[in-house]
Amino acid sequence: MTDELRRSPGPARLYEAIKDSYLRYYDTALWLRDDAMLKERRELLKRPGTAFTDPLIEPVLPYPATISIADACATLGIDRKTSDHLGAALFGKDGDFRLREHQAQAMTVLLRNNAPQRNAAVTSGTGSGKTECFLLPIFARLLAESRTWPDDSTEHHWWREVGGHWQSVRSASERPAAVRALILYPTNALVEDQIARLRSAVSRTRKATDARQLYFGRYTGVTLGSGDRPRLNSNPRIREAADELASMERECESIANLDRLTRSHFPDPRAGELLTRWDMVAEPPDILVTNFSMLNVMLMRKREEPIFEQTATWLAHSVKHTFTLVVDELHL
Repeated sequence: MTDELRRSPGPARLYEAIKDSYLRYYDTALWLRDDAMLKERRELLKRPGTAFTDPLIEPVLPYPATISIADACATLGIDRKTSDHLGAALFGKDGDFRLREHQAQAMTVLLRNNAPQRNAAVTSGTGSGKTECFLLPIFARLLAESRTWPDDSTEHHWWREVGGHWQSVRSASERPAAVRALILYPTNALVEDQIARLRSAVSRTRKATDARQLYFGRYTGVTLGSGDRPRLNSNPRIREAADELASMERECESIANLDRLTRSHFPDPRAGELLTRWDMVAEPPDILVTNFSMLNVMLMRKREEPIFEQTATWLAHSVKHTFTLVVDELHL
C-alpha cells in the first residue's frame, strides 16, 4: 500500500487504524520485558500475510438521482401533496427530492393502475437504495388510503393500567385494521434494521403531514406477548409485558432531545409501533415485518388467524385495495 493511499481519507485510513490497534493490543496484552524482542516481534507481525493482508476495496458505481418524487408521482396521477408527504416520510425532504432511476421505475411499475403486472424484481448494487423501491409505493398507497380514514387517533395504553379487562392499543379505532404490506426477511437481524427505518418514516409522516397515524409491527420469535390474548390486565403475563413497554416509554422520553437517527433505534409504544403479538392479532398493523420461519408458524396456528382474516376482509371490500408482499434479500 502506497504512502499516498495511507494518508488519504476513507477505507485505507480505517484499515491502517485497525491494524495499529491490533499491534498495540499485542504489545500490551503480550508484553515482553526486552524492548529489542518487542520491536522485532512487531516487525514480524507487520510483514504481509503474517497478521494482516492488504485490504480489497470494491468500487461502487454511482447511481445518479435524476427524477424528482413529484415528477414520478405526476406520471401516475398522484398529486403534489402526496409527493411532498412521501418525500417527508422517507427522505425528510419535499417532492422535489430526486430519486434514482430504478427507484422511480419501481414506483411506475407498482403503482400504475393499468399495468399488466405489478411484480418487480430489483437487483441493483449495494447502497443503491433498493429499500426505497418498495417503501415508496407502500407509503404512497397508505397515504392515499389514509385520507378516507376517520380521525380516531385515540389509543389505549394498556400498560399503564393495573386492573380491569385487557384492551388492545387500537381497540377504540373505527378504521379497518389489516396488513396492507408484508415485508419478509430471511433473518431477525435484517428485520431489526428495517424496523428502525420504519420508525423514522412513520414518525416523519405523522409530524410533517396531516395524515392519520400509520401502524407497523415486528412479528418474530422475540416479540412480546406470546400465547393467547389475555383477558385481564392483572394477568402476570400482561404485567411482565406492561413493565417492558413502560420501560421503553421512559427510555424514549429520556432521549427525546437526541437526533432522529439515534431515536429510531429505540421502540416507542406511543408512536405507531405495535410491540406485542396480542396487539397485532387484535388489530393487524398496516405494515407487518417478519421472517420466513415465523410466517410459517403463523400460517399453521389458529392463534394468528385474525391477522389473515381481517386482511382478507379489507382486500375484498374494494378493488382499489392492494396487498403488497415484499421478499427482501431474495437471493438468500
